Formats: sequence, C-alpha cells, structure tokens
Amino acid sequence: MNDSNLAPGLKLVLSRHRPDPDEPTPEKIYGMFFPRGSASTDGTPHWAEQIVPVEFRKHGTENDPFEDNVKKPMNTGADLRTKVRSQIIGYAEKVFQQRPRTHLFMLIVIGGHFRISRWDSSGVVVTPLTDYVLHPELLYEFLWRIGRA
Repeated sequence: MNDSNLAPGLKLVLSRHRPDPDEPTPEKIYGMFFPRGSASTDGTPHWAEQIVPVEFRKHGTENDPFEDNVKKPMNTGADLRTKVRSQIIGYAEKVFQQRPRTHLFMLIVIGGHFRISRWDSSGVVVTPLTDYVLHPELLYEFLWRIGRA
C-alpha cells in the first residue's frame, strides 16, 4: 500500500496490538492512514493525527457490521455484528473526541470486500459491500481521492 502510493501523501500504519498509552481506555484499531510526514512510527493509534481509520475483519457476514443481504435471516450472526458495530462506533467517537472534525471516513475491510463509511454528528452512511478483487478501481479511487483531499 505505502510503496505503490495508492493514497498520495498518506501512509498506512498497522497497530493491531498497541493501544495508545496516553488514553484512559485502551482502544486498538487495526490500521490507520496518517499524513506521510506525521505517520506513527511506534505502532500506536495516535487518534488525533489519524486521517482514515481502517478496520480489518475476517470474511463472513457475521463480521460485517452493516450486513445488507436481505436474503439472509436477520439473526444470522447478529450478536457478533452488533459487537463489531459497537467497536467501530467507539473508534469514530475516539477520533471525534481527540480532534474537532465535521466528518470522518473509515475504511472497513471484510475478507475480500470493503465498505467505506462516512461519519458526522448526525450518524453514519455506508457504501454497499464491494468485492475489491472484482472492482479494485472503486477502492483505488477512494484511496486516491482521500490522499489528495
């Protein structure tokens, strides 16, 4: 990701195992995009400096916090989806608490699929679940645009 410059001006940092030591609640997110010049080098989230948080999940609808397949029974994996949704809501809240913003984009990667979510004071809007192997241009365009913003 970083070597290919898919998100110009941004650097993806993974921090799955390192909460921010300066935070009272040890929240850990799997990855985040920072401006290249101020990217975290210690593997901690640094919530105030993040541009786009990234949540990685294993493949499966039970890991999709915004499951929208109307052909599946509503209760299939509902408890885990609720847990995942609560977790990413917590990430969004943490970013908004650390740095005033009008909105926040978050990338949610679920196996070979992704969703983009846009958070603001009124709630969240999410894209449909998209296969990035079949439609890589959609993910590339998002990354390029967010890197140029």
